Amino acid sequence: MTSAAPDAGAGIDDPPGNPLFVVTPGGLRPRSLVHELGPGEAVVRRRKRTGRMNRATGKSKMFAENLLAFDLQTPVPNWITFAYWTHEGAGSVVEFRAEFVVPSPPQHTGGQTIFYFIGLQDDPVSSILQPVLQWGGDAGQGWTIASWHVASDGHATRTVAVPVQPGQSLTAVIRQTSVQNSQFNYDCFFENFPATQLPAVLGELKMAGVVLEAYNIATCADYAGSSPLRFANVAISAAAGTLQPVWQPGNRVVDCKQQCIIVPPNPPGASIDLYCKRQ
Repeated sequence: MTSAAPDAGAGIDDPPGNPLFVVTPGGLRPRSLVHELGPGEAVVRRRKRTGRMNRATGKSKMFAENLLAFDLQTPVPNWITFAYWTHEGAGSVVEFRAEFVVPSPPQHTGGQTIFYFIGLQDDPVSSILQPVLQWGGDAGQGWTIASWHVASDGHATRTVAVPVQPGQSLTAVIRQTSVQNSQFNYDCFFENFPATQLPAVLGELKMAGVVLEAYNIATCADYAGSSPLRFANVAISAAAGTLQPVWQPGNRVVDCKQQCIIVPPNPPGASIDLYCKRQ
């Protein structure tokens, strides 16, 4: 692979009322730092910088450096309720998957943005790869799915957003496809939605999360209309077989009685319930 001149990227088209910033599943970003991946491209992370790579030629074009610092601490401040686990054993994570159903819309629609996702991060954290269900924000009113990579250099890369409907079943997958010269190749996608495939060339990803992230929540009615959202058949595997993560729940915001519950406790293929509100 070879590097070319930096490319600032065009960003995503401006939605009405928010021409300068995008709410990403990794925090608020200037629109100039948010990039939509094109056909035949992969996101690449090299020497603490992010760019796009032509998969046919292997040539990469790094995004322009910016002077802003972005902290991808775990958990991100707007992670509302979540489960997390870090793989510290032999071998690398080769697949992380979970199934869930699109919830009903919020009872009140305003300026909120809601993200549900599974994600994998490196350690120490400099980026996160995640197939995301989103309400609001730049995707507009309604539920959409897309895959995202968000990095500590400020750049966020995503696929096109695909509309989905309440009650629709989804399977989110992050899969390692190969390892070459200490660089790990991943595919991030929703099964049966090829437009959501985001290929990525990154460092090793070993920190797993199942997350509800939200922004601009004024009342409990701003969350999804149905609660909890259950991530079912949550499974993480290595080359040797299925791993046995000991999931740890985290509840960062509890004003609407938000809660993460592991059901049953910590077996392979567990279910994880994320309550955005409770009566």
